[in-house]
Amino acid sequence: MLRLFRFIRALCTLLGILLLAVTFTPLVTWMARDLAVDWYAGNGDVLVILGGSMLVDGTGPQSTLGYDSYLRCTYASWYLERYRFSYVVVSGPDGLAEGMAKFLIARGVKLDELLIENSARTTFQNAEFVKKILDNQRGLPAHPTIAILTSDYHTRRARLVFEHLGMAVRVIPVPDVNKELGSPEQRWIAFLTITREFGKYAIYKVEGKI
Repeated sequence: MLRLFRFIRALCTLLGILLLAVTFTPLVTWMARDLAVDWYAGNGDVLVILGGSMLVDGTGPQSTLGYDSYLRCTYASWYLERYRFSYVVVSGPDGLAEGMAKFLIARGVKLDELLIENSARTTFQNAEFVKKILDNQRGLPAHPTIAILTSDYHTRRARLVFEHLGMAVRVIPVPDVNKELGSPEQRWIAFLTITREFGKYAIYKVEGKI
């Protein structure tokens, strides 16, 4: 009984320390900065936009992009107003790629510049399937300049996966969790998102995917 009491007391102490650290210190900011790497600003051959979530799956009139996917597409449209790419690849399943393509076309991206990859369900599959599309795409140089656009917390793992499969890439980190640091409640959302990403990073490392 005494051991159980000590365990509960130690657990409560640790939770209290975590609560203070996340709520009142720059811990989450440091974690976010560690995951957000690079910031490519320039023209290229291929811009790859990795999809996030769907609020409503499918390709019908009710299909709706999730917040992270919407944010990535919005930043991609702004980026494409300034920089030039021969092709734009959108990657994601369940109507996600099609939804992103529809969004970008409405923002002025030409249909013949879009390449749709609609099967990938993981970051590794994103890279694997995009590579197959680009390997078969005519008109690209032997070593194309590829930029990956995704959420800030996702850029490190995404870049390492693409490089693991033999593609030299740059990344464009979209401010996502960095937008959620303004209040204690938002910092907890960011902390949970970053913690999940660190977990996925560790799994990919163990599986030899990065």
